[in-house]
Amino acid sequence: QHNKLFILNACRRSTKSSMLMWYMTWVGLFQNSKHMALISTDSRSSQQKRRYILDLLGDIKPKSANQSEIVFPNGNTIKFMSSNAYEHMLCGYSPNMIFLDDFAYFENQANMMERIYPLVCNKNTQVCMASTKNLEDDLFYRFYKDSLNSNSSWVSQCVNWWDLPDGLETMKSVSEHIPKIIFDKEWKSNF
Repeated sequence: QHNKLFILNACRRSTKSSMLMWYMTWVGLFQNSKHMALISTDSRSSQQKRRYILDLLGDIKPKSANQSEIVFPNGNTIKFMSSNAYEHMLCGYSPNMIFLDDFAYFENQANMMERIYPLVCNKNTQVCMASTKNLEDDLFYRFYKDSLNSNSSWVSQCVNWWDLPDGLETMKSVSEHIPKIIFDKEWKSNF
């Protein structure tokens, strides 16, 4: 199914970031004319994700790779960006896929969406927003709650601790060591 706006509400240790990078690597290798932007919470996280994708490529050599971009052998690209540099983000670059990793923890969510929405409205740009919940009054919360409404343009998926292969064992060990309010925030994906 082709959805333009997708939101993933996932608990801790659900490998949501890894899933995004696996998917981006697959798209980069096997689809045509894809120019992707991966926006992370900070530059350190962005660079970790860049290194992870290079590791996923293994023996496949990219056409080029630097601190901010990987160019796949077929010409597809991934640009790596930090949410705290939103003023110049996407200037001169028109990706057709935008991935927002840990969006609930972006400090400048409204400014970020001001940069992204023109691309979504004017082009065939897809947006995938993935995060563990943070606050009940941030944009991630509002977009996710809106996605539960059938009239929303956002399509959602939720991953809870009990969806994980080792969910029960993990839940038991984690819940014994942290307060219930923190467990509910980090491990239960419901708001």
